[in-house]
Amino acid sequence: MRSEFTKMECSRSNNGKLDEIQERDSPKSTMKLHDNDAPRKMNQKLSTSTHRPSRKSWLDTLGYTVRTLLLDAPLMIFFGLLVVTILIHEVGVKYYIPQLRLMRWNNKRKSKELTYYNRACEREDITTDDADDLMITEDMDAESCMKHMLKHGVSLYPNLISNETAKAAREFILERNVIEKGFFVIENENRYSFGIDVNSHPSIRQALKEISENKLLQAALTKIVGPNPAIVEFTGITALYGAADQFIHQDVLPKGSAFKFARNFVPTYSLFISLQDTTPEMGATVVCPGTHQCISAPISAICQEGGGIHVSGRSYWKSGTGALLNQQVFHRGAAHVDPQGPDRVLFILTFASRPRFGRNQVETRMIGQGGSYSLKWNQWGHTLQDFADPAKYMSQPWKTLRALGLYKPKGRDWGWDYVTVSSMRIANSDVGFGLHNLKEFATTGFTFIPDFLTPKLEEGYGWEKHLLETVIAVRTWLWENVTRVHLGYSLIMVLANLILYLCGYKKRGRAFMQCTGRLIFTHGLVVLIAVAIWYRVETSQWASNIKIGIAFKSLRSYTTTKQPGTIPLKTDVLISARFQSLSLASYRHILDVNHPGNRQWINLIESNCLNYNNLPISSKVAVANMVVFETKTSNMGRLLKQTDDSKWVVMSEKESRDQAHLSLLKRSDKTLHTVLTLLEHFLAELDVGVFRETAMHKYHIFDLLENLQDRIIGLVPEVPPGQPAKVSVNSMMKVQRFVNLPSTHATIDVRSIPGTMPEQLEPMAPYPAAWVQEEDIVDGQYRGSFNEWYRAVVTKMDANKGKINIKYFDGDKDNNLSHRSVRPYKALQMGEVVSVQVEGKYYPGRIVSLSGDDKYDIQTFDKGLSKNVPGYLVMRSYDNSESVVEGSVVEAKFQGREWFRGRIARINDDGTYDIDYDDGDQEFSVSPELVRLADD
Repeated sequence: MRSEFTKMECSRSNNGKLDEIQERDSPKSTMKLHDNDAPRKMNQKLSTSTHRPSRKSWLDTLGYTVRTLLLDAPLMIFFGLLVVTILIHEVGVKYYIPQLRLMRWNNKRKSKELTYYNRACEREDITTDDADDLMITEDMDAESCMKHMLKHGVSLYPNLISNETAKAAREFILERNVIEKGFFVIENENRYSFGIDVNSHPSIRQALKEISENKLLQAALTKIVGPNPAIVEFTGITALYGAADQFIHQDVLPKGSAFKFARNFVPTYSLFISLQDTTPEMGATVVCPGTHQCISAPISAICQEGGGIHVSGRSYWKSGTGALLNQQVFHRGAAHVDPQGPDRVLFILTFASRPRFGRNQVETRMIGQGGSYSLKWNQWGHTLQDFADPAKYMSQPWKTLRALGLYKPKGRDWGWDYVTVSSMRIANSDVGFGLHNLKEFATTGFTFIPDFLTPKLEEGYGWEKHLLETVIAVRTWLWENVTRVHLGYSLIMVLANLILYLCGYKKRGRAFMQCTGRLIFTHGLVVLIAVAIWYRVETSQWASNIKIGIAFKSLRSYTTTKQPGTIPLKTDVLISARFQSLSLASYRHILDVNHPGNRQWINLIESNCLNYNNLPISSKVAVANMVVFETKTSNMGRLLKQTDDSKWVVMSEKESRDQAHLSLLKRSDKTLHTVLTLLEHFLAELDVGVFRETAMHKYHIFDLLENLQDRIIGLVPEVPPGQPAKVSVNSMMKVQRFVNLPSTHATIDVRSIPGTMPEQLEPMAPYPAAWVQEEDIVDGQYRGSFNEWYRAVVTKMDANKGKINIKYFDGDKDNNLSHRSVRPYKALQMGEVVSVQVEGKYYPGRIVSLSGDDKYDIQTFDKGLSKNVPGYLVMRSYDNSESVVEGSVVEAKFQGREWFRGRIARINDDGTYDIDYDDGDQEFSVSPELVRLADD
């Protein structure tokens, strides 16, 4: 039995071996296990692989790893660098350079995208000389804080950070002063300034947290700047004993004024927080409240000569108190003259309205020009909410990606990213990006690009061309070397596989196909990622706005109106739709708060709006006419509206009455005020929104909203020209009963609504050229310097410069004249003393005959009678006109290039002038053709 069993086993075993041998040697070369043996052999195989790892498998894994790290990955990275460079070049050529051109701020744009005018302020425009008036108190709400800022341009917020936090932050800044690379600051000696990193010290994070948790400041910033403002500066400034007075200055230049160009520049506000009790002697900041509305001189001289006040008042600027300044307020860092006083340390944050970079949005505005914006480059792109919790939202690498405009966490807001801001500054040669800065940059270049790939700076190169040439150089070098490396790699693989094949290793031929497959996979992955990125760029709102030319440009197109323009005065009422957008935050109110004529208009409206909405239509007409009449006579103002090409033009009688009606209606009814304000916002946004070039927005929606607005307002009936509305005392008594006045016995003063407008009261201009308009005939002062006046026509009233261009009837021209050099023309009169040209010189005489056809007979005092002299060749002189004398305030072309303000120091024997400029420069023997009288 046992032997039989053993024989059967042996037989089965031998049969199994035989079968195994047969299967192994068969052409199919496949091994099949009997069903009974399969589990046992599988267990043996698993047991072997578990307890004894294959030496070949381990070596293969090591080989794959080494090959990937030393061969596949470098090839992929090298190829990826080439693809990235190609992407950068294509984005640069197609979008970045066109964006720079859209950002370029030139004289044409300044005149066509104006929202205010070149207002020269005076001493009376400084709103206060008492620092206590600048303090924000606990009983003030956000609306009051906003109006306070609009009025003064400076607000003091107490207790923004605790004394402990202030002390710790102060010690940290003092330690870092000698370590950090500083930013430039005016009067740099004995002053330190450097950009602070948000995560550099716990005291910095604590200070930011306390600032963000101050409820009144946060509510006020929302009203003033908008919700969650962007941060555009974060720095510490230290003044040591011996630091000198800075000159009075604005942090943002007038050419980047958010008041003058509300649709092109965002307003910015700096929060100066004192980190110790600071006395005037220690250098408490000096401010000129109210000067943020001033565009031109002489306000800087007035502030310099004593118009400014220390924010500390007469005592001290308390530690933790913040001075929030509109960056266009004239101010200066005061001298530190107290040898016993500690170093004065300030903690500075600057806020700006967030950019409109979302879907179906377009940003037309830029950061104001001339500011230093001392912020570490990788902290751009963030907002106040991010700064409040920097450990969470401003850690690397996300902070850098945010600064480059590449990524932001979901639910967060974009600030102004570094690429966008640097583009604005490159486009306009702004601070840090001028030609001299380019020369410095060209010597150092990008730290990650070898010097041999940085192109040499040649004549005519600017930032735009230099950056593009750098990208092209890198792309060309990468293309050549990537090609060489891949050709070399392919050649080596072909030779290696050929050698193996010739040596008999036929199976090794598959290695070539595997290498090729890996290259195709890795490089294909890079290409797919690049295509996805390019698609994302192409379909982005940013690219779309640049392609259709609406990014950083506030108007659809530059239209030209036929209405004659004029230059506004302080007494004029200015009506501009460009300030009526809610997106402008506090600046939508700036005309009504800061322009004197508009303030008087508002006061007049408020004194006459009682129950206006309940009056009969005839009474509404009378009240509206009365308001317009009072404005023109008592206030010596005109009602001016802004046209599509930014001209300020005088409104017609009907337009003026309709505007008075609208203002009275809004003031008398809060509901109507809200509805009409929203309609005005929608109408304003149609001109600057992302869909402004579409026919629907240009015509259909615009007409629909205007029609809706007219229906809500209810237009005042037309009154025949020259016939003012009349209302009798009896009708006014009926009005009083009709409106059901309250029981407080408030009454409408019937005497304030005249039955017939008194014709003897004619509006009078405050000075001769005040109400001059384009196309008016005037007498022009030749070259703006001599008491020689000739007949001319006004060709341009430039509200941007506050200057007048004229063309004389003999063909000569004078441009950029001040209002002093132009007078309304009055016809020549019999017996008038004038001058006439005889033998190439002018001689005085008297008009003795009017020959007709604008020709005159003039009896000169020295050369006899001149007959039939054309009127345009007659020269007038005015006894009260000003000529250039020593001490005259003038404008002169410095070195024949650009106009600057100064005073005549001396009149030389050859007729030339020596000039002392306001900025301290001097120039001698200046030709009279380069000098003109300036406005005071």
